[in-house]
Amino acid sequence: MKVFSGYFLLAIWLLSCSVSKPESQQDYQQELHEQLQKIEALVGESHCDDSEDCDYLALGAKPCGGPQAYVIFSNDIDRQPLQRLVEDYTNLEKEYNEKFGITSDCALVSPPQNIGCVNTTCTQTINE
Repeated sequence: MKVFSGYFLLAIWLLSCSVSKPESQQDYQQELHEQLQKIEALVGESHCDDSEDCDYLALGAKPCGGPQAYVIFSNDIDRQPLQRLVEDYTNLEKEYNEKFGITSDCALVSPPQNIGCVNTTCTQTINE
């Protein structure tokens, strides 16, 4: 019984600890920067053999709507963790934009048209 109540108290304590959310504009910027670094690190681990291995996801949120950019990656990595990181980043940027009244040029960012495998890295390529 004592073991059970010990686990019960531990569970209550863990549930009461909340993940701190950014408060200031600088806190948001720091959190966005850290999340972007995680995304870039995960994408940097991906390698391709040919262009069929490459894909992209919309990243971030412009204040007027639409993504800030697109992240290009190889399908040799587990897509689910990458997609979660990208969604978390995008949601945090939306929250940041709304909370601090951020504005932008409202230009639409088009998805990459030509992605390919260059030196085992997925990238946007230029057609000549």
